[in-house]
Amino acid sequence: MAVETLGAAAGQLRPGTILGRYRIVSHLATGGMAEIYLARASGIANFEKLVVVKRILPFFATNSEFVEMFLDEARLSAGLHHPNIAQVFDIGDHQGNYFFTMEYVHGQDSRAVLKRNRRLGTRVPVPNVLEIVIQAAGALHYAHTQKGPDGESLGIVHRDVSPSNILITYDGTVKVVDFGVAKAAGRQRETRTGTLKGKISYMSPEQVAAEDLDARSDVFALGILFWELVTNRKLFDGPTEISVLQQVAEGAVMPPSALCPNIPPPLDDIVMKALARRPEDRFQSAQELQSALEHFAHDAKLMTSPRSLARYMRETFADELLAWEDAQRDGKSLAAHVVDSFHAGEGSESGAPPGLGFNLEAATRSLPTRPGTGELSYGSFEVTTDNSQLLQTLNGEEDVAKAMRGRRWPWLLLLL
Repeated sequence: MAVETLGAAAGQLRPGTILGRYRIVSHLATGGMAEIYLARASGIANFEKLVVVKRILPFFATNSEFVEMFLDEARLSAGLHHPNIAQVFDIGDHQGNYFFTMEYVHGQDSRAVLKRNRRLGTRVPVPNVLEIVIQAAGALHYAHTQKGPDGESLGIVHRDVSPSNILITYDGTVKVVDFGVAKAAGRQRETRTGTLKGKISYMSPEQVAAEDLDARSDVFALGILFWELVTNRKLFDGPTEISVLQQVAEGAVMPPSALCPNIPPPLDDIVMKALARRPEDRFQSAQELQSALEHFAHDAKLMTSPRSLARYMRETFADELLAWEDAQRDGKSLAAHVVDSFHAGEGSESGAPPGLGFNLEAATRSLPTRPGTGELSYGSFEVTTDNSQLLQTLNGEEDVAKAMRGRRWPWLLLLL
C-alpha cells in the first residue's frame, strides 16, 4: 500500500496515510471540531493493534484556542486510568496535524441498546440496567476524585454523560468515553461564561442555568440514563430545544414505576433521588449512587454481573456478532469488518461502527456561521444575558421570543 504524505492543511486522510506511528485504515466520521479514523498501530514481530484516531479538523488546526481545547481533552483523558474509562494511548502532532489515539472498544453504545429495544418492543432487564449504571458510576466517581500533582482535587465533571458516551462491550464491561467537554481545574481553556456544553436532554437543571457544576451534575445525568434504560422512553423530550430546556429547568420527573409497574418502590426511590432537582437533595457522589444500587440488588436478590450483561449484549446484538464471526471465517481482519459494517450501515443503531464509542451523528447542532457570509465561525456566540435569567422567562414560545429579542442565544458547539 502506498504511503500518503500530508501537511498541516491536509484534508480528509486517505487509507494508508501515516500519522505518526499509525496507519489510517478508514475515515469514520466528522464532527464539529474533529474527525475520527480507524487506524492500526504496528510493531515488531507482526504486532498490530486497532485504535481510534481523533484528529482536529484542518480548519481549526491554525486556531490556537481550538488546538488548546483539543489538547486539553487529550491530556485530561490520558490521565484517567480506570477499567471503565476508555483509555487514551497517545497524543501527537504530525506535520501540523494534532491528534490523539484511543482504545477501540468492541461493543455498542447505550443509545444503540435503547434503539434496539424500542424497535423490538422490549426493555433492558433490570439486573442489566443496574450493572450498566453501577459500572458507569464507579468510573465517574474515579474521575471526580482525581487529584493533581499538588494533591489538590482536579474537580473533574464530565458534563456529557449520555447514552452515546456510555459503551457496553460484548464482554459485559461498561466504558465511559468522551471527556471532550469535561470541566477540570487547570484546563487551559474553559467554557465561556453563559455557554452550555453537553447534550441538552441529558443536562442537570444547574447545567442549563449555567451555574457552577460538581459531581452531582453527573449523578443527575446518570439518573436520566437509568430512567431511560428501565422505561425505554426519553425522559426530557420536546419539539424544540427551548421546550426541552424548560423541562430540564423545572425538573418535573415522574417515577419510572408510572410507566413500568414492575419497578419496586426502593428502586423508584433511588432513581428519583438521583434525579432530584436540587443538587443537595441528590446522592452527593457517584459512589453513593453506586452503593445504593448495589445494596438494592443484594436486598432484592438480583444477580448483577459483567457475565450476565455480556450474555444480554451477545443475545441482543447476535446478528452483529454473527457477521463478525463470518468475517473472521472469510479471513477478513477486524479493521476491514468494522469499516465494511460502518459503510453498509450494519454498525450500531446509533450510527457508529460497532464498538467505536463516539457519537457519530452530527456532533454539532450546526456549526455557527458569520452572518451574510456562510463562513464558519469558530467562536461561541456572544452572550449578553445569563441562562438562569433567560430560563426564568420560559413560559411559552411568545415569552421565549420576547426573552431572546435583542440577544444572541448561546448556542453551544458539541465537539466530537
